[in-house]
Amino acid sequence: MTERQEEFATYTSIELVPVTYLSDAPFVLSFHLLPESRNLVLILANGEIVLHPADESNSSWDVVGAFEGGLEAARWSPDDSLVILATADGKLVQMTTDFEALHEKTLRTIEFGEDAQVNVNWGSKATQFHGSLGKVAATSTITQIPGCSPDDDNRVRISWRGDAAYFAVSTSDKYEDADGPTARRVIRVYDRDATLQSTLEPTPGLEHCLAWRPSGNFIATAQRFFSPESGFPGGGLGRHGRHDIVFFERNGLRRLEFDGQWIKQDEVGAKEDPWSYKIKDMSWSCDSEILAVWVSRKGIDVVQLWTTGNWHWYLKLELHPLGSPRFLSMAWHPEHPRTLVLTSEASIFEYTFEYDTVTSLGGPPNDLGMVAVIDKGAALITPFRMQNVPPPAAAYTLQVGERLSPPIHMAISPSSESLVAIHLNISSPPSATLRLWQLNPRRTPGRGKIMTPQQIVSQTIDSFIPFQVTLTESTDACLVSILGQELDGQGSIKVFRVLKEMCTEEFSASCPANGRLVPSGDPECGLIWQSREGTLFHAQSMEPFSSFPEFCFYSQIVFIVHDGKRTALAIGLSTRSRLYVTLSGNKSAVVVNPAVTSFVVAGSFLIYLTTAHESTYAPLTDLVSSLAIHGEENDSQTSATKIASLSSVWEKRRVERGSRIVTAVPSAMNVVLQMPRGNLETINPRPLALEVIRSDIARLEYGKAFSACRKHRIDLNILVEEAPSVFLDNIAEFPKQVSDVDDLNLFLTVFGRSKAEPELVTKVCAAIRQELEKTDPIKYINTVLTSYVVQSPPDYEEALSHLHRLQEQESSIVEDAVRYVIFLVDADKLFDVALGMYDFTLVLLIAQHSQRDPREYLPFLRELKALDAHYQKFKIDDYLKRYPKALASLFAGGSPRFAEALRYVEMHQLYKEALVLWQDEQSEYESYGDWMFDRREFSDAALAYQSANRIAKSMLAYEKSHSWRPLFYLATETGLPKDKIIEMAYRVAEELCTRKRWTDAAAVYNDYACDIEEAIRAFANGNELAEALRLASKHQKQELVGTIIHPGALDLSSQIYDDLEEMEEQLKKQYSRLQELRLAKSENPDAFFGVEDLSLHNVDVKTDVSTPFTTFTRYTKAPTSASRSVSGRTSRSKRKLDMKNAAGRRGTAEEETYIMTSWGKLACRLEALQSEAGKLLPHLYLFSKEHKDEGERLQKTILQFQSEFERMVNDIWSESASPNNEEEPSSSIKPIQGDVSGKLVPSKPSFAAQNWTVRLWI
Repeated sequence: MTERQEEFATYTSIELVPVTYLSDAPFVLSFHLLPESRNLVLILANGEIVLHPADESNSSWDVVGAFEGGLEAARWSPDDSLVILATADGKLVQMTTDFEALHEKTLRTIEFGEDAQVNVNWGSKATQFHGSLGKVAATSTITQIPGCSPDDDNRVRISWRGDAAYFAVSTSDKYEDADGPTARRVIRVYDRDATLQSTLEPTPGLEHCLAWRPSGNFIATAQRFFSPESGFPGGGLGRHGRHDIVFFERNGLRRLEFDGQWIKQDEVGAKEDPWSYKIKDMSWSCDSEILAVWVSRKGIDVVQLWTTGNWHWYLKLELHPLGSPRFLSMAWHPEHPRTLVLTSEASIFEYTFEYDTVTSLGGPPNDLGMVAVIDKGAALITPFRMQNVPPPAAAYTLQVGERLSPPIHMAISPSSESLVAIHLNISSPPSATLRLWQLNPRRTPGRGKIMTPQQIVSQTIDSFIPFQVTLTESTDACLVSILGQELDGQGSIKVFRVLKEMCTEEFSASCPANGRLVPSGDPECGLIWQSREGTLFHAQSMEPFSSFPEFCFYSQIVFIVHDGKRTALAIGLSTRSRLYVTLSGNKSAVVVNPAVTSFVVAGSFLIYLTTAHESTYAPLTDLVSSLAIHGEENDSQTSATKIASLSSVWEKRRVERGSRIVTAVPSAMNVVLQMPRGNLETINPRPLALEVIRSDIARLEYGKAFSACRKHRIDLNILVEEAPSVFLDNIAEFPKQVSDVDDLNLFLTVFGRSKAEPELVTKVCAAIRQELEKTDPIKYINTVLTSYVVQSPPDYEEALSHLHRLQEQESSIVEDAVRYVIFLVDADKLFDVALGMYDFTLVLLIAQHSQRDPREYLPFLRELKALDAHYQKFKIDDYLKRYPKALASLFAGGSPRFAEALRYVEMHQLYKEALVLWQDEQSEYESYGDWMFDRREFSDAALAYQSANRIAKSMLAYEKSHSWRPLFYLATETGLPKDKIIEMAYRVAEELCTRKRWTDAAAVYNDYACDIEEAIRAFANGNELAEALRLASKHQKQELVGTIIHPGALDLSSQIYDDLEEMEEQLKKQYSRLQELRLAKSENPDAFFGVEDLSLHNVDVKTDVSTPFTTFTRYTKAPTSASRSVSGRTSRSKRKLDMKNAAGRRGTAEEETYIMTSWGKLACRLEALQSEAGKLLPHLYLFSKEHKDEGERLQKTILQFQSEFERMVNDIWSESASPNNEEEPSSSIKPIQGDVSGKLVPSKPSFAAQNWTVRLWI
């Protein structure tokens, strides 16, 4: 009994205990709390309705009304808005919480109700098939008179459906038959307006108890059947002696039932006195999962808890009153589905139940996955590693009790060798009985019994009430730990050591009540006890072990090797679905997931199911490393963050809605799930399969690993990639264990097509091929061919050569081998490879087994055979488009084939290959030069011509490529006349001037045209004034300084002014436009950033404007129809599109980015202009006063522009960098804008130091 103080809304007195201080000794029909008004409502059998404020203990009881004839029953609706009253004069009254009558109906009526069925004479009994009895059976009748059971108390019962839409009323109706007046039970169904909907079909032996399942599908009651020992008028026939729990649907039809023989105290007593027991009441839990049946037996009451699954009803537990023989009331908590309150004359008992899976916790190789299910007095045992038997069937049924009562709790040892059950003996005082069985399970597949259990221990524990039992194993004995309480309510833990058939108490420890033992599959863990607050203690010493934030009914201790030492990890699942993990010694736990329904530890994984119907596989090493203690205390927040980040990469898998984990068998790589309807499903999670496969590989058990990979669809590459060097070192083991040819072929094919390194693929193929050729080259011929084909790169020629050698030795198997290799490789490719080997025998061998038409390839082969060897190879290589090899064959043919070789070189542009073959043939170099000249690759053409000693062509190519230095070198070396050199110099210099290569042009004018004036002009035009002055001084051409250099300096200044004016105009326009864009961004940020209004996502009106891009799509490259359509555009259209995209859409963030990017280019342009000005300004300072004034004005203008440019840059970039100076976009784009903020704001332009200025002007 817990100390929780919670309010239960309704109390009903089944015994109708008289209230002595009221007149006429009335009975309590209902005692109910109205939550809104906080009033206690007492409805009495004498018809009085009394109110009392729940929060005022000193107030008096107020009678708000009374029914003169009295009341028979009262029941409030689940929503506390209506109350149904059955009056003593046969009326049904519906009232509100203010006790205003809404409806009044006749309680006992012969009408069926509004849902009366319409009979259209389909499927009548007279037309049905009756087997060998014939139609006589249709007319035969069995006289069966419906009547009440002698156990019936003749009281009216009312039960509401969970949604308060309907309620049922069970009454004892009197009627006349041939034997005189009699009574029978009738159940009627009403809607919320108290309108009769249906009347349940007449059922003989129907009893008074009534319970409508909250989910609404069944109305439960009880039925007694006639028997010679308990014969009574009106009992059910056909099932002698049975006492069933029956279920009806809302429409009045009977749905199903289950045998209630387990309700009896025992078979012998029930036969001697059939009336030694009776069902007093039944009630559903609020989640409709548990049916509580209150049974009154001779000497004591019992409450049985029944659950259902796969259309089978399980008796899970029997509750007995302690300290008194009888219960007085029974009520489920209206909100907590597994909380039941029972009252007796001496005590109030509050029980909280949870579903517990009794399973073995052992790891490989002892993990049989043994699961035991309690059903009445038996344990339904199934080892899921050996077979999957869906409930209610089982691999073995073990009777665990001396009578029909189910055990309190059971446990299975980690090795699945033993099972222990603990019973509560109702004696004075109560005691417990411990029974231990040696199961002796079969661990290998085959026929025979799945196990041969043998009971070895049965021990009584006096004055002890057990709750839970666990079973662990040591090297020589079993340790049975029992949690319970002494008769004084003190919690107690008793540990027994069982050695062979001897059971001795190891130790006993006291503990607070309402805790739980934490199971573990490791005997070194010791016994851990969890308090009701969630703290974990060592049971024997009560020293702290660790702690959960709250009580976790489902918990387990596992050991993990971390950093070279064993670490204890505690895992707990609370009733709030929070999954916690913590380490031994940690003061706090971390939530792994806040919505977990069940979990299991399998191998090195924690597997848990979530309310999102997803299974997650968390490596235990990840959990331990996240929880590792740093310093004296564990940083739980850091651990939680680390676990949250790791959980994103954990394997996940969808499961059926409502699934729960039953057990896991790591060695069999499976997890058993139970569906909501009760059936089982076995899944094979990929992490478990990979773990077993890796373990097999580490033990060099490649055969088992290969089979597991195929069964669970794991990539076969893991056999190699897990440990490539180990695999190659033990390559001989692989074909020994995987000896089937098809399996080897499959492995090589899969591995050859994998993403493994080509070098590793080739090594593995070669190593396996070598082993197979040593073992049996004839048997493994197909595997050998596969190794050649799948290696990287494939060696088709060697595969065909192997076939050729095999044909000479074992011609009988060559045809099959050829067909196989054609299956692996395209026949046309093999034909070409064989042809490329110049082996016509192989060519015919491949062609004959392919789909080629002999009329196609035989003439071609005959034509080739008629040619000489070199020309034959040329024709073959040309057919295979191996042009360089074909050219080499023509070269080998000698001078008769030279002319054809030249044509072949020109046809296929094989000039480089030809240069290698014909190194001494100058004509080949000239042909190559002509080809390059036609391609306008003049520099390479000039080199080729020069190698062929074609100087004239070489000079022309140099001139075309504007390479004037080698041009004039050749002109001088070949002795070209001077006038020709001067003419060529003017031509070349003019071309250089058009390309603004002023310095090169001046050098040509000066050195080869001997024109000093033009050379000086070229230097002046190129802003090389110092070189122009030097040249004029050298050649005594001082007059050219005033005629060419001084005017040229002013022209250069004018050009700089023009460029500066253009830059200034661009800067002002773009700055003004940026101000407009900033204003638009502050007024409508969503439109500026291209974000749609999320409130308009359901509007289907098509607009005339294109959808704006979001900041996400602008920086995300994803395959779209638009991006695919671009691929078909020409290069010119692509350039235009790129320029358009770069400019950005007007009025958006793209335009802003474009302008700011262009300013960076403008800054580079300014730096180049300043460099040019730096070369000009010193000469302007020295030439004349006019030049000096012009230079000073030019320098100031450039400095002013730079200053203004810097101011604008600082203004724009400071506004972009500060989030406080601009209106942020709407919340829908904040995360996206934050992700791309670096791309939205281009780099700020920088300005070089002013080392280009003339400081005399500053």
